[in-house]
Amino acid sequence: EVANDLVTALLRVTHDDVDPARLADRVNGDVRWATELAKKQAAIAVESGSYYTNPIREKERITGWTASQELVLTTRDTSQLTRLVAQLQERLQLASLQFSVSLERRRAVEDELIREALAAYARRAELIRRELAARSHELGYLSGHTSGATPPVPARFAEVGYAGASRVAEPAVEAGTSALSVAVSATIALR
Repeated sequence: EVANDLVTALLRVTHDDVDPARLADRVNGDVRWATELAKKQAAIAVESGSYYTNPIREKERITGWTASQELVLTTRDTSQLTRLVAQLQERLQLASLQFSVSLERRRAVEDELIREALAAYARRAELIRRELAARSHELGYLSGHTSGATPPVPARFAEVGYAGASRVAEPAVEAGTSALSVAVSATIALR
């Protein structure tokens, strides 16, 4: 188990309007406002997410439009992110919050697991050589791979009730852990 050291928040704004241009202005304005606030936080990476515009239909007739845009925020600083999310929920909704292991931490842990797996292989190969009274052994084939557990399921939040609130409390979150594993298989030739 490895402590998760990265958190990603997905925020979304959705509006409906009969005028598609006015609708686009509202969505774009809310996301521009959120992006400007988020970019002031140097430790938080800011990315645009999906953007959708779809017709609203009643009996095969278009009666309006709905548009939605996402903003993706990623950082190692959970407390800074939750403070920012609380601010952004003035106009955007928190769609999900997901913890994960950063690539750097994953590689460091996997490297250590590989060292441990190879040391275990060496001990076992020597044990087999001794038990079978062979003079020596050599590596015939070695294969290894790494894998992490299924990524954590993102925490989902209701899309109704967040936007428009005058003050929103910071989300209460815990980073948790993720499982990483390394598998090594080998064949040896005894002499």
